[in-house]
Amino acid sequence: MSDPSPDRDTLLTTWYEATPRRLGEHLRLTATPSWLDSPVVGAGLALGAGGDAGRPGPGTWVAAGPCLGDCSAGLTLEALAVVYNLFATARAAGLRPLLHLGTAELETTDPQLAPTWRRVAEEVRATAEHCARLLGVPEYLVCETGEHSAHPAVRQAVARSRDVVSDARLNGVYDLFGPPRPPSQRHVEAARSCLVFHTPGVLEQIAGAPVDRLVVLTDVQQAALVALAAEVDEAELGSAPGGARESGRLTWLVQCPFPAVDGSARMFRAAPAQKLHVTADPAVLAYDLARMPAPVLRVWGAFWSAVDPAFHAADPAELADVIGQLTPDRAADRQHRRAVAC
Repeated sequence: MSDPSPDRDTLLTTWYEATPRRLGEHLRLTATPSWLDSPVVGAGLALGAGGDAGRPGPGTWVAAGPCLGDCSAGLTLEALAVVYNLFATARAAGLRPLLHLGTAELETTDPQLAPTWRRVAEEVRATAEHCARLLGVPEYLVCETGEHSAHPAVRQAVARSRDVVSDARLNGVYDLFGPPRPPSQRHVEAARSCLVFHTPGVLEQIAGAPVDRLVVLTDVQQAALVALAAEVDEAELGSAPGGARESGRLTWLVQCPFPAVDGSARMFRAAPAQKLHVTADPAVLAYDLARMPAPVLRVWGAFWSAVDPAFHAADPAELADVIGQLTPDRAADRQHRRAVAC
């Protein structure tokens, strides 16, 4: 278990004007469980965990998903990191991976861009397949929410969730401090959809297999929504025959969001010039890495050292090459160049 990164603390304090301790208390987090090993934990980016911290048994899945709405111009470095972290954690902890692709939620808030979200989802699927193959993860489940939003189990779960979590609690669920955003029914419904797709009962229907426990890899910005999903799940367990269990079925590991190029914001909220797209030309990728301030480059270098611990994390060109190993198009291009050279 790695110690927290001082660079993580600096980023969190800059973005949220709150210390990591205050953020942990606000999100009601406890220490990261010793069994939950991942590149995020190894890089010192984990803030803590919520929910059931006990060691998982059979029938446990680990879930994560990138923010597709940030990838319309191409897969971001943050999205690639989320996908890689999912499969690396699944392998290290011996859990079954589940990749969330939130197309239903984006089609609710931006229906005119539905074809774009489906295209982005396909790009993430290809990247996931590539990362899983590199890491030797033989099986995983993709839950593209747009494909399942009409499922009776999902519709029923959405209806039942209203008795546990009101619209008022969902409004601004991603806003940590300060007044909530102006009410938006579209955004509330999108958040409710995301909530139910994080409940084991719904995922069991989609997976066609038991989900006895769900470990969610999330960040500071998303953690409150996962906590609400845990409330809904506990209410479901309490109303089921046999009564409530001693604890819920969800655990969530909360990390510092991945930073933008200049570190002034998380990559998801950054201006276009501060996002880094992994499909860019290797020279462009290396240039963008080179213009990162030292603390930001250290954060990314510490995370990607999980791919290849031997590489020089402070060298942008080496770091760009390591990232390229995980990008299907770049990896295929590298293999083609090697074949030509032979």
